[in-house]
Amino acid sequence: YKIVAVGYGFTSSRSDYALVSVLLDTPKNVQASIDASDLVVNVSWDAVKNAQSYKVYRSSSSGGTYSLVAEGVSTNVWTDTAPSEDYNYYKIVAVGYGFTSSRSDYASVSVSLGRPTNVKASIDDNDLVVNVSWDAVKFAQGYNVYRRWNYDTELVAENVPSTSWTDNSPLKGNNYYEIEAVGYGFTSSRSDYAYAYVFLKAE
Repeated sequence: YKIVAVGYGFTSSRSDYALVSVLLDTPKNVQASIDASDLVVNVSWDAVKNAQSYKVYRSSSSGGTYSLVAEGVSTNVWTDTAPSEDYNYYKIVAVGYGFTSSRSDYASVSVSLGRPTNVKASIDDNDLVVNVSWDAVKFAQGYNVYRRWNYDTELVAENVPSTSWTDNSPLKGNNYYEIEAVGYGFTSSRSDYAYAYVFLKAE
């Protein structure tokens, strides 16, 4: 800035200048974490002075293309209710009074369902059925059960709500079972298999 005095038809020369930088600070301390009860991502950052809102950008890789996923965010916390499977990278921009900050450093989090483990299959000799069980997977809302027999694999149960399932129609011979977890639009990789040998009862 420079100042000029005006009066009685006269105008002074310009003063020396004074300088001030007007900008919004880059958001700092960006963090991303999975909600403990739901498969969503909570993103937070330090508030920026004079910011009126924030924009949130997301990418599938740290150096990839970041797409705008939220704008007009009024607080320094935002929840991504539809994260992508695998890694999610987030950057934040502060907005206020016609100014926009530079993008923050990224924060990342991996979003996925764990692979079911400890799969077991056992024959109930009384009813000639196979009981299949596995350990619970965090965030899973259900489980799919696959059965392989003679090189053919088929989905035999879908969205099983518990960690056990009974195959009431096993096939004669080796029945191999694999489990995958499903929930919130995600599907895990399949488990290792467990098998049970089924033979017909003597007449």
